[in-house]
Amino acid sequence: MSVFKVSQDYKTVINPDAAKLVPELKLLDQDELIFCILVADDVDGPLRKKPVSERLLMAKRRYPDVDEESEKIKMAIDGYKSLVFDRRKYTIEVLNRRYRDIDLEIETDHSMSANKLAERLKMQDLLNKRIDAIQSDIDSDEQAYELMGGKKLSYIEQWQLNQKEYQEFKNEL
Repeated sequence: MSVFKVSQDYKTVINPDAAKLVPELKLLDQDELIFCILVADDVDGPLRKKPVSERLLMAKRRYPDVDEESEKIKMAIDGYKSLVFDRRKYTIEVLNRRYRDIDLEIETDHSMSANKLAERLKMQDLLNKRIDAIQSDIDSDEQAYELMGGKKLSYIEQWQLNQKEYQEFKNEL
């Protein structure tokens, strides 16, 4: 179940159950809500395949009047992230940043030796393989946790588990 939906009059509506778990989402106007979805939703959002930094830039361009530095928006984005959090997607973001760092190093270091270049390219190949493996795991995972008796978690229970994992993750940092 999606955290948001688009109504018949093309307005974005937050799932009432999601709003109960993250009450900050109820305080947003339409532009602020869409801004948060564009930035934080890597499950159903229209920019879900893009890196977080790119999602933020695109959201700022589309909604320049939304103050992403305001406490209201920061709390709403953080709460939204907690609903859709998946540690594997965060790992992919980190690995993609590392890949881009290596790319930048290759582009800017014109005196790089052939051995060092080969080493950097090999590192990028390893990063790509790891990213592909994680993405494949995500794609094949239906996010259906089996309970005793063969029951599956409801989407609310799944969001609650995501929130718990997100809080544990934030405490680790």
